[in-house]
Amino acid sequence: STDIGDDEVGLNWDQFDTYSQSILNRDEEPWYFSLSVKDTTGSAVSSSIYELGSNEERIFSVDISQLNSRDAIDRVWVTISGDVSELGNDAVLEWDLYYQLGTGPEVPVPATAWLFGSALAGLGVVRRKKHVGNNYNQ
Repeated sequence: STDIGDDEVGLNWDQFDTYSQSILNRDEEPWYFSLSVKDTTGSAVSSSIYELGSNEERIFSVDISQLNSRDAIDRVWVTISGDVSELGNDAVLEWDLYYQLGTGPEVPVPATAWLFGSALAGLGVVRRKKHVGNNYNQ
């Protein structure tokens, strides 16, 4: 088991409420992963631990709004654990890590409803013109 991350990073994530990390296991062996974030007060949040098989990818997310302080993030890390099948041999273990911060904003309902409604109205007009045109030709 090992932790990969940064200590004393001093990030200000006050405007965000989630932190997400995409993890791709490129290794031939399955590994267990979890994501954690700690603020300067010592408050920490972690994702669940999941097993990723070979070439399997998953997005891990933590709710950083549960931290005591988001204006001074002290530590961000991924915990990786598993069994090394061939002890004593040199091995290369491969994972890809990608991150994203987000507030989780929803798409505004009025704009979505207007766009959807105008698309339906446009289809209705096109259909009505074809229908009127067909009656005219008969």
